[in-house]
Order: sequence, then C-alpha cells, then structure tokens
Amino acid sequence: MRLENELPINETEKYIESVLIDANYELENIQFNGSMNKDGGRYLRVNYWSKLKLDVRIKLADLIKEDSFYDDDCGYLFVYQLKNI
Repeated sequence: MRLENELPINETEKYIESVLIDANYELENIQFNGSMNKDGGRYLRVNYWSKLKLDVRIKLADLIKEDSFYDDDCGYLFVYQLKNI
C-alpha cells in the first residue's frame, strides 16, 4: 500500500506512473519519494526495490537513472533517481 507521500507530485511523475501501469506494474507497488535521496531529489522504486523491465527502462531513459545497492538479506535492490527535467 502506498502512503500519501509516495504519490506522484507532478506531471512527469504521473507520466512515469502511467508507463508503469501500462507495463502491468500494480499501482500500490509504485512509490515516489525523496526522503532517502541525499541531494533532495526524488526517486522511484517498484515492487520492493525490483529492477524495472528493460522495455520500461528504455522508454523512461530520459527521465530516470538506475541505481542499485547490495543488501546482505535481500541481494541487489534497485532504485531510480528522477532526472531534473
């Protein structure tokens, strides 16, 4: 379930959300946030830190930048920084 602070806040984020929904991602698993981003920018995560499908990454390449980190319990976790447009 998404929290209110994880909803899209502008037209770019709404567009990203629509692309994800069209690619069969579930709405409640699409989360936008800025709290973990040190530079104050926004980020996107889906399905508990899953990697986006290749066709979605290609479609959103101008809007997102993939980042990942390793967690000892879960393996690689993926997050997508939203580019300043």
